[in-house]
Amino acid sequence: MILNDKNIRSALVKKYSSNIDTEIWPEYMMQFDNKFGLVRADLVVINGHLTGFEIKSDLDSVHRLPKQILGYDRLFDYNYLVVGQKLYDKAVDLLPQHWGIIVATHYKNGNVKLYTERSAKINPNDTFKYYFNRISAPDFKKDVLPLLTSKEELKVLKTWPKSAVIEKYYNSIEFTKRNLIKKIVRNSIKKRVRSFN
Repeated sequence: MILNDKNIRSALVKKYSSNIDTEIWPEYMMQFDNKFGLVRADLVVINGHLTGFEIKSDLDSVHRLPKQILGYDRLFDYNYLVVGQKLYDKAVDLLPQHWGIIVATHYKNGNVKLYTERSAKINPNDTFKYYFNRISAPDFKKDVLPLLTSKEELKVLKTWPKSAVIEKYYNSIEFTKRNLIKKIVRNSIKKRVRSFN
């Protein structure tokens, strides 16, 4: 029996949707800049972290996987490849060590079985700057901007484009504040996911 994307995706949603305080966003488009272009995440799980899932079914190929890995590694805290036996060897050979591996197979009744062969490790790349790309401009101005600047500057900076504010303050944001901003961004994404459902 051939494992297709739809069946694997359905099994993933079922696996993670039962977790408390978790939202799931299927087919999440990411664009970082004109040079890098678009990357589509097959599934994103949003809870205490952002976790990306790239699905390689029996009907897929691995030729785009290197670019997809770069895209996922610029945004998500954790990343997983979900793959069937047909592409397993080719796909796993391309993965960085911090990526997790979930193997998809069929039960006898035709349902998809997911086995975590390797748990993902925290992404060693600096994803913080790209978190800002995921938050809406109104949420950024309301919840993040007050954390970055004084009350005196706030009124002026609210008129700036988000990208200009990020460039101005990105390097000076301390670790604890970065974690708080990541939490705000995740909550903003969750809110958007709920509005689509």
